[in-house]
Amino acid sequence: MPGRKAAREDAGARARELLDDMTDDEDRAIAAAALGDADALPLDEVRLARMRAASAGEAADMRRRLRGRPRMAAPKHLVSLRLDSDVVERFRATGPGWQTLINEVLREHLPKIPG
Repeated sequence: MPGRKAAREDAGARARELLDDMTDDEDRAIAAAALGDADALPLDEVRLARMRAASAGEAADMRRRLRGRPRMAAPKHLVSLRLDSDVVERFRATGPGWQTLINEVLREHLPKIPG
């Protein structure tokens, strides 16, 4: 099974082959369709002049930020907690979301805890 790099290189080679095989009429038709698409208008000279290549660090940072689920404003923390069996069984019996229910019950009792 080829790796990602090999697959990417194969896709690039195939795209270059397709571009080489494209006729002038096909190229004009694609360009006309792109110009007719309001979401795909070409960049003007001002925007092109402001563009610069991303550094390797910036590119890595963009890839890291784009992966996975967006970060929560107030992320939850994973903790290990020992509870009595009957307490866990009672919460689990409530069905899916039982851990969230434990969080809600604890939150209700926070005002009663000194500190």
